[in-house]
Amino acid sequence: MLEVRTVAGKSICFDSLNIEVHKTPAETSPADSLLPFMVKIDSIRITGNDITDDDIILGELGFSEGQTVDSLILEYNRKRVYSLQLFTSVDFILSKVDSLNFLTIAVKESWYIYPIPYIDRNDSDWEKLSYGLNLTIQNFRGRNELLAGGFKVGYDPGYSLLYNIPYLFRKEEISFQTNITYTSRKNKSLTAEKLHGEAFKQQVLNASFSVGKRFSLFHRLFLTGGFLYIETPFYLPGVNASSDRIDRYGYATLSYNMDTRNLNLAPTSGIFLNADFTYKGIGTSDISYATANFDFRNYFRLMGPLHLKWRTAFRETIGNSIPYYDISILGINNRVRGHFTDYVEGRGAMVAQVESYLNLIEDWAVEFNLPPLPKKLTRYRVSIGLQAFIDMGTTRQSGGGYDLKKIQRGYGFGITVAVLPYNVARAEIAFDETGKSQIILDVGLSF
Repeated sequence: MLEVRTVAGKSICFDSLNIEVHKTPAETSPADSLLPFMVKIDSIRITGNDITDDDIILGELGFSEGQTVDSLILEYNRKRVYSLQLFTSVDFILSKVDSLNFLTIAVKESWYIYPIPYIDRNDSDWEKLSYGLNLTIQNFRGRNELLAGGFKVGYDPGYSLLYNIPYLFRKEEISFQTNITYTSRKNKSLTAEKLHGEAFKQQVLNASFSVGKRFSLFHRLFLTGGFLYIETPFYLPGVNASSDRIDRYGYATLSYNMDTRNLNLAPTSGIFLNADFTYKGIGTSDISYATANFDFRNYFRLMGPLHLKWRTAFRETIGNSIPYYDISILGINNRVRGHFTDYVEGRGAMVAQVESYLNLIEDWAVEFNLPPLPKKLTRYRVSIGLQAFIDMGTTRQSGGGYDLKKIQRGYGFGITVAVLPYNVARAEIAFDETGKSQIILDVGLSF
C-alpha cells in the first residue's frame, strides 16, 4: 500500500495506479476525485527492519533522496522490496511536514530459520517423490545472506549445502555463492536406458563457487567454476562422457541476468532474461563439450486486472560427443502443458509460451493468531488468479535443425494461488493437439 499523510490530517492512499483522496465532505470537490501524483522525496527512513540492514532495502530502490517520483514508480519499487522475500508486508508511507516530503518504508519481517520436512517432486512428477529435511537460515546476519543444508531419501536421495552472500563487497556490489551437492540419481535418458537394457542410477557430486557483479538495479553478470564427479555402475560409450565409467572434470559458466519484474514470485510487469554458457571438460582430455541456455519472459497489463505474459526459451548442446546425462530433454528442461509428462530427447530443445491471467484477488493481507507459532509465521499476502495458456515446443537432433513438423502443442486454463513471500501453487487442465486432456498440479509459476 502507498499512503500519503499530511500534518493537516488529510491522507492520500495509492493502490497501484489508482489514487484516492480522503477529505471531509466540505473539502471534497469533483476535481479532487483523481489527482496526479508527483513528489520530490526529501528523506527516506525505514521501520520494522529489526534484523535486516537498511542498505539491503535501499539497494532495491530505483530512486534516491532528492529525486522526483510518481505513483507508478513508488508502487513498482514497493514490490521490488517485497521481492526480496524477507518481509510479509511492505508499505510506502509519504508524510509532508512543512515543505519537506518524507518517505517511510514500513516492513514486517518474516521468519528466517526453517527446519522443515519436505517432499521433492523430481522432474515435477508426483510418482518420483523424495522426502527430506531442509534447514534454511534466510537473511543471515541481516545481510540477505542464505545458509542452507538438507538431505533427502526416496527417489533420488542426496544431500546439499549452500551459502550465498549477495553483497560480499557492498560498494562494488560483488556477490559470492558456494555449494556442494551429492545425489544418487536415476538416469533420465530413455535412450541410455534402452542401450543398457534396464534402468540404472548414477552417483553425482557437484561442487561449485560463483562470483557475481551487479552493474545496476537490473543487470548482473556471474562467473562460476565447479567440479563434477559422475559415477555409473558400468561403462558404455555415450552413457559416459569419458573412456571410463567414472567421469571427473571441471567446468566454467558465464551467465548474464536482467530482471526488471516488479515481483519475482508473482510478476505482473517487467522483463526477465537469463543467458548462460557452460564449458565442460576442464582438466581432462577425454571430455570437451558445452551447453547454452536462453530464457526471455515479458509481463504486462492488458487492462484492469487482466495481464499477459509470454516466454521463449531454449537449451543447446555444443560438441561432437554429448553424454546422455547432459542432452536436452523436452519434458524436463522445458515443458509443454498438454504434453507435461512426455519426454523427447535431442541435442537442443526450445519452447514458446503465451498466457493471459486475470487477478481475482491481489495482495490480500492474511494474518491470524496461533499461539504455538510466532507472528512472523502467520502473516501472508495472498493472490488468486485465473489463467489461460498456449504452449508449444520441439527438439533438434544431432546434425540437424529444429523439427517444425514434430512440434508439441498444448492449451488450457487453470487457477493459481500465491502465498507470498513463500510459494505459488497451480491447478490446470491442459489439452494436446488431439484434444486429450491432463490435469496438472504443480508448485511455482508456469513462468
